[in-house]
Amino acid sequence: MLVGEEFEKPLEATLPTEMQHEQEVAEHRSIVTEIEVLDHDQQLAEILTPPDKEETLARLNSVEISEREIRRMKDVFRFFVEVGSDEIHEDSLEAILEHLGYLRLSKEDVRDMVAATTQYSTLDVDEFLSFMHLAKKREQAHVRNSFDSFDEDKSGELSANELADLLKSLGITPFRSTIADALSVVDEDGSGTLNFCEFAQLLMIYRKTEGFSKEELKKLHRIFERFSTLQGDPPRQVLIVGQMKEALMYMFGTHCSSLASELTQGIVDQGGMNFRQFVVWARKLREAEVQAYRQEFIHADEDGGGTLEFQEIKGMLERLGYTPLKTLIVDVLRTSDTDGGGTLDFDEFVNMMQLFRVTDGFTQHELDRYTQLFNEFDRDHAGTIDVVQASAILRHLGISTDIKRAEAMLQTVDRDGSNSLDFQEFLRLLRLHREDALSRMKKVFAAQVAEAGVMAKIDVLEALAELGYTEAIAKQSFNVYFEMQGNELDFDGFVAIVDLCRQFTAEKIRKQAGYSDTEIGRFATFFASLDADGSGALEREELVEFCKDQGLPLRTKSDRNELFRMVEEARANALQAGVSSNECDKIGSPVVPYWVFIHLMRVLQTAKDIEFAEQAHGVSYELGKDEVDQLKRAFARKWKERGVPGISEDAWKIDVYSVFDLVEELGIELNALLRDQVKLKLFMEFGEGGEDKEVSFEVLKSLVTWLGNTTLSSSGKSSCHC
Repeated sequence: MLVGEEFEKPLEATLPTEMQHEQEVAEHRSIVTEIEVLDHDQQLAEILTPPDKEETLARLNSVEISEREIRRMKDVFRFFVEVGSDEIHEDSLEAILEHLGYLRLSKEDVRDMVAATTQYSTLDVDEFLSFMHLAKKREQAHVRNSFDSFDEDKSGELSANELADLLKSLGITPFRSTIADALSVVDEDGSGTLNFCEFAQLLMIYRKTEGFSKEELKKLHRIFERFSTLQGDPPRQVLIVGQMKEALMYMFGTHCSSLASELTQGIVDQGGMNFRQFVVWARKLREAEVQAYRQEFIHADEDGGGTLEFQEIKGMLERLGYTPLKTLIVDVLRTSDTDGGGTLDFDEFVNMMQLFRVTDGFTQHELDRYTQLFNEFDRDHAGTIDVVQASAILRHLGISTDIKRAEAMLQTVDRDGSNSLDFQEFLRLLRLHREDALSRMKKVFAAQVAEAGVMAKIDVLEALAELGYTEAIAKQSFNVYFEMQGNELDFDGFVAIVDLCRQFTAEKIRKQAGYSDTEIGRFATFFASLDADGSGALEREELVEFCKDQGLPLRTKSDRNELFRMVEEARANALQAGVSSNECDKIGSPVVPYWVFIHLMRVLQTAKDIEFAEQAHGVSYELGKDEVDQLKRAFARKWKERGVPGISEDAWKIDVYSVFDLVEELGIELNALLRDQVKLKLFMEFGEGGEDKEVSFEVLKSLVTWLGNTTLSSSGKSSCHC
């Protein structure tokens, strides 16, 4: 049995004698020491190890509380103890029960159990354990009665639908992934129904996993590893409270910033929390998130019908910050509309929102493609990509970019400051880029459309030219699209044509090793100057001239081998990018044809990019005294524009939109990516800057310093002209 296993030998939750108490304290200290050094990998394994049937039966037929449970109860008790006291107030008991994962009990039940425990409004630790003893008995009876009431045909088993309804009645949101994981363990015969013992086992799994699926727990574990530190003697891996908000944001996404701030506000750091405790707080945030989903659902359900229809889903997606294309809504209904009714009820809506957190609004087809790309470029299987790899992926997707622009984009979404992107951060980068592109498409489309909201066929090529596509690419996309369509198109159709342009452009950019037409023109001139005999390939003497121009040494055998290695890498890259084998020559050939030369230039540029990235991470930007004074004057001007008299200077604050205006006045260009990250930064690190909150001067100064470092990495010098 694993150290710290939840179901150890039972211990009566009764008031101990003095001798028993001393023995318990000694055993408890020994176990706590063992638990504190318990590796968080083992904690994950303990959580993922499901209780067996024997443990379930013992739990059902006993009112005893295990040593493991008592230790956890005492930990929570200490957390809720009132300042200057060693007791808790009865008003904290509902929160304690929730924190421990107990099923929701009514206020009357809680009051009755308190009255049976003590005549006062506060409880010491022994009275608290007696209260928990009663709570466990009350919960057991509640679970049994609930099971019987939902077993409508009195078969002694629950169907899938009955199970979902029962879980909801117990205050548990039945997430599909968690239900699937639990059923795979408890429904051994695969009947799709559960008897009471199997149902009780499922509830125990829920309590142990805090309602998270296996994959979600593994992700939480990775996040804990990323944000936790070694502290104490002996050292143990803990997450300090100051890092918890950021860790939770990393799990749940930017839309939960305000919820994470509210949840973590006022938490006192008691030496950090272990992985198990972090999972509990993650569960509490998800519960708050579900309540927020309910408010969003009510707001979106305009007709009050209890389900969301196509137009209501469209409006809801817009409020979430996504452009609601028809393809996205159709994919939402395909993956979340379990009954096929063409609408979403609240449970389907919650599961859709959970899916969106993972997919960031991309369709399954897009997600599969991006996953494959990410894995291809994550060659060391570390689960992350650096700025050079991110730049290569962007070029593969047809997004022409250089290392400086890629570095700025990476800093925008790199939430943990690791100078690398995991897959979720990579998706966020693509989503922000996609929304930025869709915003430009909307403006161009709006300028061309008639009153009916459609664009005439004759206006399409002009619109594509305005978006920067060449005439050849625009005509190719135009012809492909209108082979199957009519003479007019709505915004979704226009996006489809632009996506075709992007697809054809991506093929071209891949062949050109990510270089623009202008850059390719310069390289063609350079190649012609080296290709003295006009053969269309660089031979030995011509390669020597090339190496002299590029500063590549050829003195030693090692130098020459390195050149040949780069040539072969360029040849392989050219073939992979769609250049024909005839244009690349055979593997190991001593000559360098034109397109291999183009990809050789990219290989050399990549080496320079790696050097740039290393240097960029070693410098930082700080505001000087004159810049601080100028920033303070600009801040004061923004405050005075509000016209609020009688407020002392140290209490001045400006709203987030004034922050945007002020930052841009100072010479910092805020594109869509940076605007999104500014909002996130204000929430996560400063707890300010929401729609209903304001920003102080000190927060503004910290924000400008951070923006300076972000833009510094993209330009080699700061663009913050304060």
